[in-house]
Amino acid sequence: MKSVALSMALCLFFASFNAMAEDVDYKIEESNYTSSLVCGKCHEAIYSKWKNSMHAQSISDPIFNLAYMQAVQESGEKAKKLCLSCHAPAVMANNDYELNKAITNEGIMCDFCHTVKGVDLNNQENPYIIDVGEVKRSTIRGAESPVHKVEHSELHAKSEFCAGCHEFNKDKVTIIGTYSEWKEGPYSKEGVQCQDCHMPLIKGLIVRQDIKEAKGEINLHDLQGGHSVEQLRKAMRVRIVDTARSGDGVTVKVEITNIGSGHTVPTGLPSRELVLQMIVKDSKGRIVSRDEKIYKKVLADENGNELKKDHEFFLKGKTILSDNRIKPRETKETVFYFSYPKREELSVETKLFYRYKPEVISTQEMFIEMGGDSRVIR
Repeated sequence: MKSVALSMALCLFFASFNAMAEDVDYKIEESNYTSSLVCGKCHEAIYSKWKNSMHAQSISDPIFNLAYMQAVQESGEKAKKLCLSCHAPAVMANNDYELNKAITNEGIMCDFCHTVKGVDLNNQENPYIIDVGEVKRSTIRGAESPVHKVEHSELHAKSEFCAGCHEFNKDKVTIIGTYSEWKEGPYSKEGVQCQDCHMPLIKGLIVRQDIKEAKGEINLHDLQGGHSVEQLRKAMRVRIVDTARSGDGVTVKVEITNIGSGHTVPTGLPSRELVLQMIVKDSKGRIVSRDEKIYKKVLADENGNELKKDHEFFLKGKTILSDNRIKPRETKETVFYFSYPKREELSVETKLFYRYKPEVISTQEMFIEMGGDSRVIR
């Protein structure tokens, strides 16, 4: 009855607005998650950013699709609970581990984040404390809505909110440590949160003006991270600090500094790495030397074998063999050496690349000859 009454009240409220389509259902679910499509009817600017984000694609992303299939094939129900609690968090309320419901396939949808009321980082399987229903939580103080109840939340402005999915430890081994990298670094001590970089304020309306007058700023909801060229390019600085000849050899000293990221670079999956390349050319532009340095975290299984596939990190990760990634505001020096006896002018160029080579399911054509015949026509 409460749901019927709420729907009737909403119909009456929106009847005066010509822009509202008569066939739109503004129902807010009381005991389950509400579709982001419903949220987007009022919060258009926020929804338009979210729908193109990796959060919205967390279950449809082809990289995740293959890793998830491989994990389920190897460990069954265990993988479903482990992977879907973050990639399809609606399962925590509807137990739809077979992904049969539309709401489950919305990925990390609006209503999941805005119904979280706590985070328990000691519970790796279900770190989020949820309160699914009419109450929506955000950082806005004193907000009111004709559609649902609103509650102010300090948690939604803190890095701990993100940690439920961006921190994963298995048998005391940190598989994904984005949150702890931030917490142990200088940004946390200065009060800079994940949201300050990944959800900055931009111009936009929280809600449509024909519904309610609202301030012209919103938090950016496309949540750019490791897939963002802009974020990657402002994270690091590369400098050649010295070059020297000694006998028949040449040394090139290069510094790379994490100047713009609050966590280690690269962060997240151990399959991500930085590649520092050095190319030396002679006076005619011919390449006379080429070298590179890799920065990454290397995880191994219980037998010490290096793991390389994304799903294996979570299922088989037992120990960290090495980790030379760049911490926040850290500078690392690399010295390249190459032999070149000629005493002529050389040019040196260094470039830093982010490299990630995930497996994906791709369409391949099978076109196999099975037989044939030939004949000459006279």
